[in-house]
Amino acid sequence: AMRGATVAVNLSPPGLFDKAALESMAVGTPTMVSSAGFDDLLGEYAPLLRIPDPEDDRALADALRYVLALSMPERKAVGRALRERVVAAHSLDRLIPRLVSVLRTGEMDGAL
Repeated sequence: AMRGATVAVNLSPPGLFDKAALESMAVGTPTMVSSAGFDDLLGEYAPLLRIPDPEDDRALADALRYVLALSMPERKAVGRALRERVVAAHSLDRLIPRLVSVLRTGEMDGAL
């Protein structure tokens, strides 16, 4: 269902890193978020896809209108870029060595 969505919206409070947003990005769906923690994944699309205040209905509506006005090829390009970043940063191949390191050393130190 997520894969066929035109856009996903995740308005978790700023500061949280919600896995539902990662999941929608991972299937190539343009994903709007409210947490600045996603800015690295959003890259150049952060101004388009991040809603700084999840309580700001007008900003959300404006951003949704903008995303929905993108052509299908433009939306697919956004989704593809998000998917590439999520897979590169959060795939099992990348996470397992970091998890093993945490288990061995007991130190998170940005490992996950």
